[in-house]
Amino acid sequence: MRKKCCSTETASSINQRLNLRQCPTFTELLNFNIDPKLFKFLLKDGIKIEEYWKQGHAEVSVQRELVKNKHPYAKCFKGKNNVYLKDFKGLYIFCTTSGIPFYVGISQNVILRINQHIKGNTHNSASLAYLICTELYPSAKKKTRDNFPFNEHRTAIQDYLKGQKVVLMKIDNDDELYLREFQFAIELRTYFNSFVTH
Repeated sequence: MRKKCCSTETASSINQRLNLRQCPTFTELLNFNIDPKLFKFLLKDGIKIEEYWKQGHAEVSVQRELVKNKHPYAKCFKGKNNVYLKDFKGLYIFCTTSGIPFYVGISQNVILRINQHIKGNTHNSASLAYLICTELYPSAKKKTRDNFPFNEHRTAIQDYLKGQKVVLMKIDNDDELYLREFQFAIELRTYFNSFVTH
């Protein structure tokens, strides 16, 4: 007699968990269409990176500055019982000072992630600077990451990024977060989002 690969109890337990997970469908998550006017409004609301991510400023300092200035983004840091957290999960959009969006990213720690983009020194931590570098120097793109002259150009690109603006959005739901990154990148036609698999 052939042995069953899993017991009825195991199968029942797995199925029960699958039924309990209340995942919203794609349609439910993106049930409301975002008006293009809202995108324009969001982009106007961006903050100058160099004003908040100063040399040596950690995530707590950025949060303090936003709260002290009573900036609308301060609410992103509010946790339970109105206690301010040092960082938050969500989405961020890099835009030029004139409001042209060029990159949408998501992170469990948005402030820290922006800090890495503008101050990191590896292609992993400063991934946006690395993307820009590969675009500006296509002949070097043929080289492997280890041989790519990223550090020769990194500082100039990061200085450029520090002079731009960023839009912040707190999103706690993981499913929504991933879908919003894709939606915003498509809607805003951000140049440096490609969604190419590695």
